[in-house]
Amino acid sequence: MPFSLKQAAHDVLRGRPPLTDAGKDERGRPSTTLLAHDMSVRGNLGFVLLVHRRRDGAAAEELYWSVREADGVWAEPEHLSGGLTGADPDDMDGLADVLRGEPLMLVSDAETLLCTGRRAYDDGYESVRFAQILTAARVRSVEVERLGPGTRHTTRRPAPYLLTLLVALPGESLRVRATGSAGPVIRFDGIGPGTSV
Repeated sequence: MPFSLKQAAHDVLRGRPPLTDAGKDERGRPSTTLLAHDMSVRGNLGFVLLVHRRRDGAAAEELYWSVREADGVWAEPEHLSGGLTGADPDDMDGLADVLRGEPLMLVSDAETLLCTGRRAYDDGYESVRFAQILTAARVRSVEVERLGPGTRHTTRRPAPYLLTLLVALPGESLRVRATGSAGPVIRFDGIGPGTSV
């Protein structure tokens, strides 16, 4: 099967190791290579961030999302956004310069209207916010505190290489910090009224 970023995102959601290298294209040129990935699953919604090296050698990121059907199977992911990362993942000195000694840094913040199916009104559409956190190489795990209508939940998870993906649904507030760090806490808020997951 030919390599595709959409297929890699689908593999990540299904818990399979994604194919990381497309090898050569039909003209013998190097093709896309997957460098890193992260995901966030919120109920029946799944979001996957892929960092890859393009054919021209530039590093780029792509964000996909999917819905888990009633039978537990993830639907084919849809592409939400993408672009150049602005820093080379293989340049550790350059990444350290960007971070300026901090363990984490918010590097991307976006919002989009998605049909989540969670609400009976507005035809099931909600504003969903996404953030990408640049993670220093020394950070082994991150703590994510999720505050929502009547809820407060803290999780600790391994820090993925390079970028950590955060997803905030309406009414949620997230606080993120490097585990065991006295460094800054990144606060990230969802838009609009909350709905329980």
